[in-house]
Amino acid sequence: MRHGLTRILMPVVLLLATASVAFADVSKLDPNARIALQRLRSGEAAQAILEEGRISVSGQGELDVFVVGDVTRAQLEAAGARVRTALPGVFTAWIPADRVEEVAAIAGVSRIEGAEIDQVTNDLGSASTGAPAYRGPGPAFTGLNGSGVIVANVDTGVDYDHQDFKNALGGTRIHLLDWVLLLGFLGGLAVPVMHGTARILAARAQKRGKQS
Repeated sequence: MRHGLTRILMPVVLLLATASVAFADVSKLDPNARIALQRLRSGEAAQAILEEGRISVSGQGELDVFVVGDVTRAQLEAAGARVRTALPGVFTAWIPADRVEEVAAIAGVSRIEGAEIDQVTNDLGSASTGAPAYRGPGPAFTGLNGSGVIVANVDTGVDYDHQDFKNALGGTRIHLLDWVLLLGFLGGLAVPVMHGTARILAARAQKRGKQS
């Protein structure tokens, strides 16, 4: 009887141990990353996930993530991640679904956040404020259209070489760059950091920008 009970209990213990290891391996993933991982591993097509317009994955079935922690690019890449952007303490990367545990197992990785697809709702803002009545019909917008207005963007970085900041002659449309705040973040080094917020503010209404 005792041997029979042992044979029954051992598989249960092994199953619980396996489940605990699996949970520990993904405990650093946020809900978005866990959902993306579960759906990819269940065999769902990456394109179907992308078409929902909520969770971001690559066409090859990789998780689109932010990796946060005290870790190096080399460590992440050795574990299977494809690093796109590397900044102090945070990386953007693609991680194949079958390499997530290896990346999460790196001691310096504190969390892995799944990327979300931006939902464009700026077209609703102007209508709610009544702006169309003052700026006139597009695409000319001959009324109060914001022409000549200088926009200030207080942030930790800007991609000042981006084409959205060029004028018709190829010169810059940026009036002033002030690195004072950035000096405090990076210990006295004025290092330009690429960022999207200012680019959105300054985008022209040609190919990349959209007046709304």
